[in-house]
This record gives sequence, C-alpha cells and structure tokens, in this order.
Amino acid sequence: MEEPRKDFFGQELNIDDIVIYGTSIGNARGFEWGKIVKYTPKKIVVEKCGKKLSWGDQSQLYPEQVVKIDPEMALLKVLRD
Repeated sequence: MEEPRKDFFGQELNIDDIVIYGTSIGNARGFEWGKIVKYTPKKIVVEKCGKKLSWGDQSQLYPEQVVKIDPEMALLKVLRD
C-alpha cells in the first residue's frame, strides 16, 4: 500500500478533496481552486471548480503544490460569487 499523499501543510489528500493551487498565465499569477479527481503514480489530477468545464480544465500537480481547504470555505466562495 502506498503512503498517503500530503499537501503543502502536511494534510492528507483524498479523492474529492477541495484544494487551491497557484497558476500563471504570461506575467499574471493567481490562484485556482479545484477538486482532486484521481492519482497518477507521482502526481494528483485536479479538476477546476466554479465554471463550465472545457478542454484543459484538469491539471496534474505534485501534492506539495496544493493546499487542502475546508468544504465549508469552498461553499462560502461559491455563494459569494
């Protein structure tokens, strides 16, 4: 059995957890939030949340590149937007 994957702060990551991660497009930097949909041997696959999905809305990231957030905080974000 493989060791559980942990985020930047050492929290255990599971499928369907909500996470935030850094992004950059050109010179613009920001954050995205998404849901873990599956594991690869070394990375996790995160699907963006908050809009219609299209091609390129999944990212393969190392577990240390994300921070797990509380589902209630994600709900607050959705309700606020």
